[in-house]
Amino acid sequence: MNAERSALLLLRVDQARYGLPIAEVREVGAMQAMEKVVGAPPYLLGLLNRHGQPLPLLDLRRILGAQPPPPRLDDLFVVVQREDSLLALLVDEVLGVVTMDAADFRPLVNSGPFVRQVASDGHELLQILDLETVWTAYAPSSKASLTL
Repeated sequence: MNAERSALLLLRVDQARYGLPIAEVREVGAMQAMEKVVGAPPYLLGLLNRHGQPLPLLDLRRILGAQPPPPRLDDLFVVVQREDSLLALLVDEVLGVVTMDAADFRPLVNSGPFVRQVASDGHELLQILDLETVWTAYAPSSKASLTL
């Protein structure tokens, strides 16, 4: 994140608000038909055909410990990028983009592996997701993800 200002994509997963650094977000998409992966763990919902390429779809609700309902056609996913690979994260709602001062962020200690910082907009808390940790823990091998 920028030392002075950070742009974040705001998400809702279950009842909590989360932020993803906008620099790591490639696009937001509407749910579409997907192919199930035989023997996949529960958090890997399947593969989307995104622009003619397979894109793994992870259930961020399940990863963050929420009890997810089955995916619906009105669900949204966020495509994130790490190096030359893409991954889709199923979310409950995309709330918009916000720019916050670095001074608004506080590190979290003993918060679990997926949240690195927290901030407040004066009304609600915003948890900043650590995509590196999510990616390392849950992303399928690079063979299953989209290579640019």
